[in-house]
Amino acid sequence: GQLLACAILKVIPSGDGGDLDDQEEEGVWAELGCLAVNPRHRNQGRGEAMLGYLQRLALNMGVRYLFCLSTHTMQWFVERGFKEVPVHVLPESRMQAYNWKRNSKCFLKPLSNTRDLDAQELFWGA
Repeated sequence: GQLLACAILKVIPSGDGGDLDDQEEEGVWAELGCLAVNPRHRNQGRGEAMLGYLQRLALNMGVRYLFCLSTHTMQWFVERGFKEVPVHVLPESRMQAYNWKRNSKCFLKPLSNTRDLDAQELFWGA
């Protein structure tokens, strides 16, 4: 067997939600991390498949807000419905662990239902 892609989905403990528009949002948050695709299998939809799977998994776990940090693939996340947000929007525990030296950009995507995800995925790569 060969590793095609990998990622981590880390659910943030309840009560440690992020801060949107200076108002604490109700709902569970999760971080998408370490999304990587084997170089031999890039440009074949593996990253999109992994993201789609993890978004559905997050929804099934009750996650309403999915965020990620990136230093290299910002446009890829934007093209898939994430919006860049300031660091202070992150959940408190993640904000405290943020590495300012890496200067990662923060991206956030609200999750509502699988039907919306299906519709968004139709336009990935379009």
